[in-house]
Amino acid sequence: GTRWGITAVPGNAVMCMVCLGVLSCVTHLRTFSNNRVLLWRECASGMSMLAYFLAQNVMDQLWVVAAPALSLGVYYYLTLPRMPFRELYVVGLLVCWWASGMAYLVSAVLPPQNVLMAGVFIALIFGAFLNGLTYAVATARGTLMEGIMGLSYNRWAMEIVTINELRNYQVQQRITVKNEKYVIQSWQCSMIHQRQ
Repeated sequence: GTRWGITAVPGNAVMCMVCLGVLSCVTHLRTFSNNRVLLWRECASGMSMLAYFLAQNVMDQLWVVAAPALSLGVYYYLTLPRMPFRELYVVGLLVCWWASGMAYLVSAVLPPQNVLMAGVFIALIFGAFLNGLTYAVATARGTLMEGIMGLSYNRWAMEIVTINELRNYQVQQRITVKNEKYVIQSWQCSMIHQRQ
């Protein structure tokens, strides 16, 4: 919308990539959860588990490539960011890739009745809560949270999208960008001092 400024860029990026990550996770959970009994029966008759996994993975890669184009195409034309679509697409592609790998892990380890809830829960935790926006990266330095936040797909996605978007602003808006950086740094420093 017209009321959004540059301060809304990180929040918009987080929400967009959370939606993409959760949808991608739910889509890829079926690889091992829905067909587990069929997989066991086929493997007992001589089919290779590796061949099944690779076949499913090749088919799933089509969705990993198509989902960001579909989802981010709508987002791009609704929000009209200044960054090129190809840069946003690459970030979305990496988010889908992370979410599909996490979905494979969850669906291979957990029982089929728990897979959907656990997959959505993990995708939301890593995307919505450990994104570096609500719990600042600067406050996590040197703690266990720094390592946990390093696993979050949305922390990296938010940083990349924000940097790529802010570098496209015109010269007269560089002062606003610098002021925004100063406000964020001041806020992070005040949070560090409050915790100490």
